[in-house]
Amino acid sequence: MNDADLLYWGASQTDINTLYAATNAANVVYTKVYLPLTQNDVSKTNGQNLGYKGSYINYYVANNRVLVPNYNDPNDAVANAIIAGLYPGRTVVGIDVRNLYGNGGMVHCVTQQQPLASVLGINTFELNKPKSILYPNPAKRNIALQTKETIIAVTVYNEIGQKMNIIILENNKLVVEPLSSGTYFIKIVYTNNQTETLKFVKE
Repeated sequence: MNDADLLYWGASQTDINTLYAATNAANVVYTKVYLPLTQNDVSKTNGQNLGYKGSYINYYVANNRVLVPNYNDPNDAVANAIIAGLYPGRTVVGIDVRNLYGNGGMVHCVTQQQPLASVLGINTFELNKPKSILYPNPAKRNIALQTKETIIAVTVYNEIGQKMNIIILENNKLVVEPLSSGTYFIKIVYTNNQTETLKFVKE
């Protein structure tokens, strides 16, 4: 992605500068090919606007094909053509990922292992031994957080680590109705600065 798109995607300028300055073992700077983001915010097939753009970087290379995420967007054809030029001898196949993207995934995501710890930067031990309980889980509208600890912050992420807006009601009840169906993770920070992350599913 270009500098502006990486900033839009949440990368820091420091990381972008490091990426752009990367060299091979002979200290030669890599040749870069830039893929755009979608021209428009992505909408699911039912018309629901997700409120953010889609990336074409998340493609999958097979023996004779390259599977590229497509979004019913004008830049689908642009990205497909650029990728086709990078993989001569392979056929580019555009895969409509709009509904999948609404749940936080794209083509490469659903073909590879993605440890949660690498997405959210959390400790997997904390996932396996939670101090708190979320219920009901799966949830339709509200979800309650039951804990004996004192909480100072609650953050909700989708499966690709994007921070989600969520309404916190009294008695540690969270409104999940604005969220699309899918899997989410609630990161909790306690007064002793210990953290834990709980997984829940929105039906």
